[in-house]
Amino acid sequence: MAVIRSVKQDIVRLFTEKGIQSACYEADLLLSFVLSLDRFFIHSHPEYQVSEEEAERIRSLSFARTDKRVPIQYLLGDQEFYGYRIQVGPGCLIPRPETELLVDKALEEFSSGRFLDWGTGSGAIAVALLNEIPDSRGIAVECSPLAISWAWRNIEQHDLFDRCLLLHNCDIHKIPVARESLELIISNPPYIITDAMPALMPEVSAHEPATSLDGGPRGTSCYPGLLSFAADRLCKGGTLLVEIGGEHQIDELQDISPPALDLATIIQDYSGISRIMMWRRV
Repeated sequence: MAVIRSVKQDIVRLFTEKGIQSACYEADLLLSFVLSLDRFFIHSHPEYQVSEEEAERIRSLSFARTDKRVPIQYLLGDQEFYGYRIQVGPGCLIPRPETELLVDKALEEFSSGRFLDWGTGSGAIAVALLNEIPDSRGIAVECSPLAISWAWRNIEQHDLFDRCLLLHNCDIHKIPVARESLELIISNPPYIITDAMPALMPEVSAHEPATSLDGGPRGTSCYPGLLSFAADRLCKGGTLLVEIGGEHQIDELQDISPPALDLATIIQDYSGISRIMMWRRV
């Protein structure tokens, strides 16, 4: 039998050689996952013995991570988002830390009522808002059958189906929501420029769904529909919050914004990149 120390050293060496960032951290995650131990135990018990079966499973996952560049979140089956465990896997976008800023801003603007999460993917945003705001009801909309299956698992896992409608819809203009009936519309739509897609990390380009990433020639193909939908379905004083791809998209989105929407603020992410635009329905 091997011990945790030697197994971890082998993983870190492999990950480092293959250019995996945060090699030590990801090694801890794999060990915790396979051994059902927390990271504190792994660090404090380096002589803990690992069975041959466990070691083989760790090796298999390690090679999937390095040779196929499978995202670590897909291997582990979940990702933390806003303090909640979100199940993820092939077919859905992995929730990013910067999208938590979108939730932060939503919680400042929205305290009760109905919201719609367009392009819900794994359902991470809807799960966070419904858990954080007990006096709320949500509509989580997704066009991908694969992604919506992950959203279904997460909404069920968090026991939120009594307050959330999960809707499979590919045409935003046909979402069955009455005019001026929503207090909040929130979305992390595809916003990467098509020509930039090949330059993405292989974990992203080879595994995460292109439909959740590719925003067309300028990265803005989804926004006209979102803006016109929000102008019609938000109640007066309601909020539209969207994630964007950076400052280069701001002018275009301002130009196509309907008169019924007033641009309220633009928020930068942790790297100083313009990441969120917020409008209010006038």
